[in-house]
Amino acid sequence: MKTIYKYPVDNLGNITLLLPQNAEILTVQSQGERLCIWAIVDTEVLVSLRKFCVRATGQPLDGKEGAYIGTFQLLGGEFIGHLFEAKE
Repeated sequence: MKTIYKYPVDNLGNITLLLPQNAEILTVQSQGERLCIWAIVDTEVLVSLRKFCVRATGQPLDGKEGAYIGTFQLLGGEFIGHLFEAKE
């Protein structure tokens, strides 16, 4: 069954999430002062690890960034981050 799930994230570096295979990432946003990723998932399929990385505005990119997911703000707009799905 396809469902939208929220995945709260506790760190802003390298992120690893256990997601159902073929999960479709919808967005990344802050909720309060916590980073959250929302995805459409199929609850009846196997899960696998997916890796993501956050880069701050002004931070050099290191080539490990894959597909861009979205931009978010934390700390009342003091921190602007950009989420990428990490390259394998």
